[in-house]
Order: sequence, then structure tokens, then C-alpha cells
Amino acid sequence: GLLLPDALQRDAGSAAATTLDAIEPWELSPPGCDAHRALAREAVAKSCVLLRNQASTLPISDETQSGRLIVTGCGAHDLGVQCGGWSMQWQGCSGNAFTLGTTLFDGVRAIRPDAEHFDTQAFRDAFGSAGADGRRASLCRGDVVLVCTGEKPYVEGGGDTLDLTMAETELVRAAAACGATVIVVLLCGRPLVIQPDVLQLMDALLVAWLPGTQGEGVADLLFGAKPVTGKLSFSWPTSNAQAKLAERSAGPLFPFGFGLSLPTKATD
Repeated sequence: GLLLPDALQRDAGSAAATTLDAIEPWELSPPGCDAHRALAREAVAKSCVLLRNQASTLPISDETQSGRLIVTGCGAHDLGVQCGGWSMQWQGCSGNAFTLGTTLFDGVRAIRPDAEHFDTQAFRDAFGSAGADGRRASLCRGDVVLVCTGEKPYVEGGGDTLDLTMAETELVRAAAACGATVIVVLLCGRPLVIQPDVLQLMDALLVAWLPGTQGEGVADLLFGAKPVTGKLSFSWPTSNAQAKLAERSAGPLFPFGFGLSLPTKATD
């Protein structure tokens, strides 16, 4: 490697020490301060990638959502899923007790206080199958179901798998069968395989990656408070057979650089 002369090392060390001595402790922003969180929220909004937006479903407005707004899925209200691995613990955490932050549902509810949260099982019970009377709860086209799904936190070998198929597809199927508008937010650190028939049931698909503690950055895009500008930094596989990047040269689901754009929603 490159070795710096002793004199240059001493000069650099002296300059750094002088700079640090000039900074008073109270001038350093504490980790997690409002300024840091605002910057993280901005980074989340700029990194999300919109892969599908049928009939201008996004941004959510009074035209697309005249009825209920239901938020469900394993990542709907879980900071652990949002943060992924290498967070408070090596393999990541689950739930909301290990750190402060805003979940996706928190971000949505801050904009639409009437939004409802159903955990995965509660949504299955309510809309996924017929009840004892043989009837299934119904939704209408004016209702919007926001399915926030993805992967459980992992790092290194903890995430090794031969099956990258998107989880909780039954939520998408159930919401679509009930007649609701279906918006899917994917929380993942890698591309997940989306079954073709499931993709067709999605009115909109937004990849939010791992937004960390700032779920409101995703909500900003869903409601048009910020523009959608993100693009894919790799091609997206059509199947598990294309899990390796080299296998996607012929016909990926979405090509490298793909990403739909949306401007900020006009306000009165």
C-alpha cells in the first residue's frame, strides 16, 4: 500500500486535532436528531423505485381512494422489517421496541388519520376466506389496500435461499378478489420474484428497499408529497432461474435503469 511520509502524517494529524479542538461538544448533532431523521426521510424518498402504476393509481388521492384505506402485510407496522440486518443486532430485529422510528403505517396515518391497520392474520381472517355463514367480507373499488411485504431481516448466510418468490401473495389475491385497489410496497434488500398473475393483480408496485426508521419517506411518495425519481441499479428477475444477474441478459422482468417517474401532486 501507499506509505505517507512521516512529516505529512504529522501535518495531517495536527490539522485534524486543530479542527476537532475548534468544535465545541454542543455543536455536534446527536445521532438520531431531527436533522438526521429529516435527511434520512429524504434519502428514502429518493431511493424508492416505482415499477407499476396502472391507471395512475399513485399518488393516492380522493379519486383513487374514496372509501377505506387498509394497510397490511408483514412490513406494514414493523421497524425491524424496515431496518433489515446489521441494525441493532447482527441478524436484525423484529417489532418496534428496539429503536425509535416511524413505520409505514405511522407514515400513512399521519397523512390519512382514518387509515386502518390489519396484521397479516387479521386480514386473512377478514377478507381471505368465507366465514361460518359462507360469506366473505367485501371491499369496493373505492377502497385501497396497501400490502407492505418483503423479507424478514437477515445478513450473510442467514439470507441464503434458492427461492426468492415474494411472500404474502395471498394478501394481494384476497384484496383484488374483494374488488379493492391494490398497492404493493416491497421491503427488501434484493429483487424478489413476482409471479406473473400476482403482478397483474397489482394496481401499483413500489420498491422501498429497506427504509430504516423513516417510513414516512415512503408515505411521502404514496400521497404525492415528494416526486418519485428512483431507478433500478440492476435488472429484475422474472423467476428464480434468473436469480443470478448473469442469467437476466435475456428478458428480465424490468431492465437495468427502469423506474416510473411521478411528479409531486399539485395542491390547491
